[in-house]
Amino acid sequence: MPDFDALLAQLLEEPEGVLGILSDVVERGRLHADDLDPDPLEILGRYDLVAFLITRKAKRPMRTWVYPTPLGLRVYATLEREAERVAQVEAQQPRSRSKRKGDRNRTGVSR
Repeated sequence: MPDFDALLAQLLEEPEGVLGILSDVVERGRLHADDLDPDPLEILGRYDLVAFLITRKAKRPMRTWVYPTPLGLRVYATLEREAERVAQVEAQQPRSRSKRKGDRNRTGVSR
């Protein structure tokens, strides 16, 4: 298994929907697999970020549930912390003021 940073780098190269589904699974705790796109689920399964639980009750069809794995939780937490850090840095940057047009006083009347 590659180291954690290499795993994150590989995961960030995957389509956007993959991280969106990981977010949904982590935030909700579990999801019904039939409600999700199978391609991103396959990618998440390949990285061992989700686990599947298949259940069957008598005289009922099988149901497949998707749960986050401990590695999936760790990846999600790392990405969330990084997103919060970037948002905080952007919020601290001074906003550029718009350039004044002409020489006007505070009321907007030309001098």
